[in-house]
Amino acid sequence: NVKVDDVSWDVQRRCSDFAALHTLLVDEGIDRDLLPPKKLIGNKDPAFLLKRRKDLESYIQSIFHFLARNLPNSLSDFLEFSKYDIHFILRNIADECYQREVKLSNLSLDESVPDGSEINSSNHEESPSSSSWTPLEMY
Repeated sequence: NVKVDDVSWDVQRRCSDFAALHTLLVDEGIDRDLLPPKKLIGNKDPAFLLKRRKDLESYIQSIFHFLARNLPNSLSDFLEFSKYDIHFILRNIADECYQREVKLSNLSLDESVPDGSEINSSNHEESPSSSSWTPLEMY
C-alpha cells in the first residue's frame, strides 16, 4: 500500500519486479546488498511469505527515504505515482504537451521552403489541432 498525503493505493509486484528495480537503483547509489534475499526452498511457507513481504516493504521505505529528494523515474514508475500523485500526473501532462508542441513545430518547419515562403499544405498530413487536447490540458 502506497500513501501520499490523503491518497493511497495498492501496488502488486512480484519478487522479480523488485529485483529488476533494485538493479536499476544500484546505479543511483542504493547498496547492492539492501534487497532482502530470496529463498529457494520453503518459499511458499506462509510465515516466510509474511516476513518477506514486511522485508520488501521496509526495503521500499528505505530506498524511498534515501532517494526522496531526487526520485528516479524507475522508482516512481514502480510505485505507480504517475497514476495517483498529482505532481507526477501534472509532470506527465506537461511532458505530453511539450511533445505535441515539438511535433507541431516540426510540422510547421517541414512546410516551409528555404526562401521563407510556404508550400501548399494540401498534400501534407493534417496537423494536430487544439481539439485533440483534453479538457484538463486545456485548463
